[in-house]
Amino acid sequence: KEAKWKLLRDKVRERLVELYWDDSASLWRASSEREDGFSRHACILSVVSGLVEPSDADRIAEALLQDGVDDLQASSDMIAVATPYMKMFECLALIRANKLHVAMDKMRQYWSAMQDNGASTFYEAYDGNKTQASFYGRP
Repeated sequence: KEAKWKLLRDKVRERLVELYWDDSASLWRASSEREDGFSRHACILSVVSGLVEPSDADRIAEALLQDGVDDLQASSDMIAVATPYMKMFECLALIRANKLHVAMDKMRQYWSAMQDNGASTFYEAYDGNKTQASFYGRP
């Protein structure tokens, strides 16, 4: 049975790479349409899951750091994560790519800002600024 699942895993990975991996950038595309840009979420989850090789994980981590993690702003290529839940995966991806100190700084910055804003629990959605966001239009 184990061989069956490994074969299936390899087939799925092969197809994902074929459709969404950009070799020249070492990043995952948002869709199979090349002009759609890169997907921060796909990049994050590929590192967390071990889908990519360590050298690609390093490249993805560098892209995350250059593209919104430092200043919590989104760029035109990769939309920033909008929830503390996904921010945790982003920090975990940085840790898995041997960027522990950077990830710790990002965690302190992001979650401390919520505390500084008076939060008694994690916000449902948060962009890293001093305002709480909500997907459902309620506090």
